[in-house]
Amino acid sequence: MSGTGPKGGSGRAAGPGRRTGIGLESEEALRARVAKLEEEVARLDLIFRNAVDIILMIDATTGRILRASDAVTDRLGYEPGELAGTCFADLIPDSGRDCARTADSLSGLVLDGVFLEQSLVTAGGELRDFDMTVSLVDNGSCSLILATLRDTRERKTYERELQVRKSALDSSLSATAIVAPDWTVSYANDALLRTWMLDDRGRGDGMAGIPLERLWKQDERSGALLESMRSAGSWTGEITCVRCDGQEFPALTMANSVRSDSGDAICMVFSFVDITERRRLEEELTALSLIDSLTGLYNRRGLLAMGDELMKSARRNSEKAGMLFVDLDCLKLVNDRYGHDEGDEVLRTVAALIRGAIREKDLACRIGGDEFAVLISKKRDVPPDAIVSRLVEAVRGHNSGSGRPYRISVSIGYTEDEPSGTEAIRVMLLRSDRAMYETKRAKKRSTSDEELLSEGGATWLECPAADQDPARAPAQTRQEAPPGPGGAS
Repeated sequence: MSGTGPKGGSGRAAGPGRRTGIGLESEEALRARVAKLEEEVARLDLIFRNAVDIILMIDATTGRILRASDAVTDRLGYEPGELAGTCFADLIPDSGRDCARTADSLSGLVLDGVFLEQSLVTAGGELRDFDMTVSLVDNGSCSLILATLRDTRERKTYERELQVRKSALDSSLSATAIVAPDWTVSYANDALLRTWMLDDRGRGDGMAGIPLERLWKQDERSGALLESMRSAGSWTGEITCVRCDGQEFPALTMANSVRSDSGDAICMVFSFVDITERRRLEEELTALSLIDSLTGLYNRRGLLAMGDELMKSARRNSEKAGMLFVDLDCLKLVNDRYGHDEGDEVLRTVAALIRGAIREKDLACRIGGDEFAVLISKKRDVPPDAIVSRLVEAVRGHNSGSGRPYRISVSIGYTEDEPSGTEAIRVMLLRSDRAMYETKRAKKRSTSDEELLSEGGATWLECPAADQDPARAPAQTRQEAPPGPGGAS
């Protein structure tokens, strides 16, 4: 029988409107793939049109613009559709409007991620600068040039601001360093390089990465700086810095942390001012406030300020403290007869005699006018005579060979006490002063000023214990005088 199919078969072929199971599944997968691709294209198109930078799709062969992003309207004044089919060369000044040559030139600039400065003509005919990067897209069937153009005005404004700030930092008189969160220097201005005696090789990358702690001495003060910066983010104070040659110098240092809006550390700014000269001037001013300008000895303030250290030393060595109060006799007579310049010279001479008669660690001062004081430390078994006699001998030696028409005469009061501190200095000053005046009164009862001026010499009295009156100890008065024109005093 004709027309029958194989045994067991239906004998009917699939018609044109039917699909096998496998064919049906392939069609559904294809539709899903197309839908996904359309979604991806739409997403990419949205990104392309709304990009902040200008994006141009250019035919790599003809050099004509195929498509432009919406940013071209804000940046250049063109509508995106207006540029379609336009030769990119028309936007470039002095290009000769040669599309093919421009396309070749763009192909030669393909450096992904590298921006080159390019001027373009706006719709209004003005020139505007852009940073341009060029990428080549080639799928085998066609080649496209993707040009991304970024307006340089914001960048140049930012660069100008940075340059102004850098110039301000470099012009600053204070040495300034910008320090990274890892405590390494990222920038140092010219003043810092000069202060630390670094040459130009210390700039930029050569300075970058240097640990900040190499700029200063590691001590308690620098440790306090680091601790304060870590805990509080700021610090002001003096530290000892170290130049590249190892020389140390004091610096007033101010430091602050710079943080982002979210509180993250960005950097730290350190400012250093070399105060070496200021310290020197301060020391000079301090010395001037403690030193008598005429004689170079300490003044009363200097005696009290420096005397405390001498008293501490005496206590450590189990010694006693002694005070000599020296009064120059007849200074007014010298001034009246020979002039005040000569009187000043006598004061300088007495100061020199006192300085030469004491040890370096003892303190000599001019209390004022014609009065001097000497604070000493002494062994407990050393008698007062041994101390005062050095000054007595110095006066005798000067008078014997001065060649002047007068002789120096001084009255001396002496006392000693336990080195208990500054108050003890004041007490000894008062007691030795009283002893000196007792000596002076006794001297004037027997000798006129004319005789003192012609004969000279040194007379002294020791004031005994603090609770005794020196006037009750006349037997302790000692008088020493060299032979003079009028005989011994």
